[in-house]
Amino acid sequence: MSKAPTRRSAAAAAVVVTLSVAGVGLAQRAGRVLHRPIPGDVPLDELPNAMPSVPPSSSEAIARGAGAQSGWRGSQGVSQDIQRPRPTWDAPAREMDRQTRSAQGTRLQYQEVFTPSVQPFKRSTAHDMVDELGRLTVRDPSLRPITVGEAAPASWAGRRRARFVGEILVELTTSWPTPVPSIAGEQRVLRYATSDNESIEFLADGAGNLFVRGLRSGTVRLTYVIEAPDFTFAVERAPALPMSEVAARVPEALRPVPPTWLEDRARRVFSQLNLNRDARFDVLLAQLVGHFRAFRDAELAGQGPNLYVELATSGVGACRHRAYAMMLTMQALGIPARYVGNEAHAWVELFIPDTGWSRVDLGGWDVPLDARAPTERPRFDPGIRDRFPRPNQYQQQFSASATDSAGGATSGDGGAWIDPDAAVEPNAEMSANGGASGASGAGSSGGASASGASASRANSVSGGSAVAERRSEDRASRAETVEPEDDAPKLATTTAIASVLADERAGFASGNGFARGSMVRIVGFVRDSDAVGINGLAVELHLVRNGRPVQGLGTAATAADGRFEAHVLLGASLETGEYELRASTAGDARYAASVAIE
Repeated sequence: MSKAPTRRSAAAAAVVVTLSVAGVGLAQRAGRVLHRPIPGDVPLDELPNAMPSVPPSSSEAIARGAGAQSGWRGSQGVSQDIQRPRPTWDAPAREMDRQTRSAQGTRLQYQEVFTPSVQPFKRSTAHDMVDELGRLTVRDPSLRPITVGEAAPASWAGRRRARFVGEILVELTTSWPTPVPSIAGEQRVLRYATSDNESIEFLADGAGNLFVRGLRSGTVRLTYVIEAPDFTFAVERAPALPMSEVAARVPEALRPVPPTWLEDRARRVFSQLNLNRDARFDVLLAQLVGHFRAFRDAELAGQGPNLYVELATSGVGACRHRAYAMMLTMQALGIPARYVGNEAHAWVELFIPDTGWSRVDLGGWDVPLDARAPTERPRFDPGIRDRFPRPNQYQQQFSASATDSAGGATSGDGGAWIDPDAAVEPNAEMSANGGASGASGAGSSGGASASGASASRANSVSGGSAVAERRSEDRASRAETVEPEDDAPKLATTTAIASVLADERAGFASGNGFARGSMVRIVGFVRDSDAVGINGLAVELHLVRNGRPVQGLGTAATAADGRFEAHVLLGASLETGEYELRASTAGDARYAASVAIE
């Protein structure tokens, strides 16, 4: 097949993306990324726990060592791995294994990056869909920008919130996103700092996986603050309603789309376990959790193709096998569920209607857990009663200590709960080595303060203010509050797509359009009413059919001249036919939204 670009006129003629073979658009990579300083509402000195200490090293030294070392060594002499970029065409898929028995002498390795420690529940990867081959994947892998310091969702109103400080080494590129650990199924990034004052963009996919991307390539030390509401750490209350009624309350956008084979096999699972799928949701959920928590460390007897049925009914398996089977069972019942895990543990997240995403731990192998961290740190105590059955098998497993025992609180000492209505200092700054500058607040035990070359910008929100960042010659940063008029009219913008071409480096287009698996390069501009390019606006890209978006292609960001560029991959499940390409920006505090459908 020869390569032939799709063409577009310079004016308003539509660009039609024709797929010569069926495909699905996976997450794209942007040539440039977005970052704007955002006003803040969370001073670091409000955090109640000690910030992690770090070795005294310059960002130049970190960058030099990145090629020769796998990580840096903290004050306790423990190596910390570098988070590496992931190509956006590398689909986040996982095939479940049959290794349901632990080998003799097995020890689980776990690297903690948060203060207070969330061991063993660091959220590294999440999957919210299973495909026709039984593999775990992400339903919507396109990446959406996260506004650092954005106000908490309305659903968090009146809920306790916990804050955590993460610290990692991150390899940044301007092309590929780098996955970073997070805390919960629902969370917000309050602020961040990087060594050498590098600006980054935070993004998330449809399963709540967190990513960062840089304005420049290099390895930096990233410190970031995440907040999550209490209901994310445990199911506080399951609705005492029939399963069908609970499933009907799930928002349409979250309703599971299980593969065709799952319905029949889930029915067999319920039959073999003597469970009534029409029972009350709270009763059925407790039965399933109790069943999976009672699994043992043993061989899986079956060798057939029905791995899900074997895992769900065998009573054997590690944490990942339990989480996999539980996720599929809940999705077959119409309840959104995610498989979530890290290098040592896996669990499920369930969407509880009228509440939100909540963690459900099912336990795992009874083997030692070797937890590593660059510094000693307190452990987070969610202080939430675990209301599910706790069989003896579960009580003996390492993750059981992270939930309450026999209805009491855990022995953790990480008092990270905060008052969401507490007054805050909008101009507090965050240092790249984990300290807070300015006056120390109650409960702060500090780290190094932000000063000189170590200082970094404040990125957070307070009321409707904005932060204008200025740097002095010695590179120290300071935040200046600007009070915009809430009702001030926004300046008009125009979004335009300049070209849609086959990527010269990967993929091809057929004579009749773009082929499945081809890379497509999209270039466009966002300009103001005087035709002057606008810097730093996020641009969402979608394929559109019959006036409706059918596939998100991810996000690009405008450069100083208003130009944006993205390289997107057309994958394997879009139907053949003609699609329009939509580029849209939501604008920002100064500029209005605009859309181009080409």
